[in-house]
Amino acid sequence: MDFNKLPDAFIKTAEVFGVKYSANSISVNEKKIIDRVGGIPKDEDVTNLSPIQRKFIEEAPEPLVSGDQWRFYDKPEQIDLLIKWLNPWGKRESQLRKELLRVKEGLIASINGRRKALWLDQLPKEVLEIQSNIDKVSEKILGMQQNASKKSDSEDSGDESMTRKRSRRSTYTPNKRQKTMEEAMKSGTLEELLQLKVQLHESLEEKVAENHTTRVLEWINSTTRENFDRSLYEGGDKPRPRAKRPKK
Repeated sequence: MDFNKLPDAFIKTAEVFGVKYSANSISVNEKKIIDRVGGIPKDEDVTNLSPIQRKFIEEAPEPLVSGDQWRFYDKPEQIDLLIKWLNPWGKRESQLRKELLRVKEGLIASINGRRKALWLDQLPKEVLEIQSNIDKVSEKILGMQQNASKKSDSEDSGDESMTRKRSRRSTYTPNKRQKTMEEAMKSGTLEELLQLKVQLHESLEEKVAENHTTRVLEWINSTTRENFDRSLYEGGDKPRPRAKRPKK
């Protein structure tokens, strides 16, 4: 086992409770209880460990030490790992394992549905298109910068007066009309391409934020429609009032 990659803050906090991490072992109150292969000495009674010490060992590197802290699983494989980790002979863990196995299919279906709805595994087409445009513009900018560097080197070796004339001829005059993506890629100057790249990044951030909001609402509303036959906007968080029977 290798504990060299554990965060320094976690290691220092663990030492406050008597848990010390070395490169390949764990000691509690100056006594080694877990060796380099993860084994526990035969003469060691781990039941003497306090709950907080067990937390720092079992939940490293981010133990939950208060009721205000929590985590969630959002990948199907995490459910499988949790079930495998639970002790089938433990009094409480066996019961939890049994319940998880009973609802496993529903949990995984819900997780997959959420990930699909929120684009967690695959980006939408419009976002991929913007990213592709950013890559194209970046490649174009790099090529122009390299060409400008080569041209500058060749001009430095020539006549100084010719260099000044060329510099005056290449002075950039901004175009009042904003060029399209195709126009900028075909005949845009370096300054125009740099500006286009900034705009594409801003557009990407806006599109991602917009998609997240839209997809979250769609996902939540689909749940409310299943339970209440209407979306949140239509009062889906409240049960429908019972229809009044007509008076006879």
